[in-house]
This record gives sequence, structure tokens and C-alpha cells, in this order.
Amino acid sequence: MVVGNILMIIAQVIYYVFSTLINLLIWFLTSVLPTLITFIGLPMFFIGIIMAIGLTGGSVLFFIVTSVGLYYFVKKAVFESSPQLVFNNKNNNNSSSSNKIKM
Repeated sequence: MVVGNILMIIAQVIYYVFSTLINLLIWFLTSVLPTLITFIGLPMFFIGIIMAIGLTGGSVLFFIVTSVGLYYFVKKAVFESSPQLVFNNKNNNNSSSSNKIKM
């Protein structure tokens, strides 16, 4: 009889602990978590979207500026250049000896 009473008390304590934990979990999931999501999660989400758009816009702008700069650099360096060979000039007095080619 004494062992049965002790087992009943232990079972009631275990039931009380688990029921309290379940009630605490239900309270957390139904009141605290929606509040956190509403007042912290959503603003953080929208701030993240704004930052992603800003960083992407900066990267695209950098790509466009670099592409335009390279275009004009290549255009000027290749198509508007008139290279002259050093050995075509017969009076080449200010050049090093490696540039003096005798033909």
C-alpha cells in the first residue's frame, strides 16, 4: 500500500511537470513568438530586403561604370592609336642601343 501511494505521488509529480511544460510551450508559441515575429522579425526582414537591393544596385552600377571605362580605354588604345616603329626613324638619336636596328 505504501509503495502504491509513493508511485502515485511520483506519477502525479511527473504529470504536473510535463503539463506545466506543455502549457508553457503553448503560451510561448501562441503569444510570445508571434509578438517577436511581428515586432522584430518583419522589420529585420524588410531591412534585409532593402540592404540586398542596395548592395545589388551598387554592384550593378560598379559593373556598368567599369564596362564603359574599359570600352573607352580599349577604343582609344586600339582604334585611335598610331604606333610608330622605332627603327623606321633613321634619325633615332635619343634611343637606347637595343632600339637601333640596322637594316
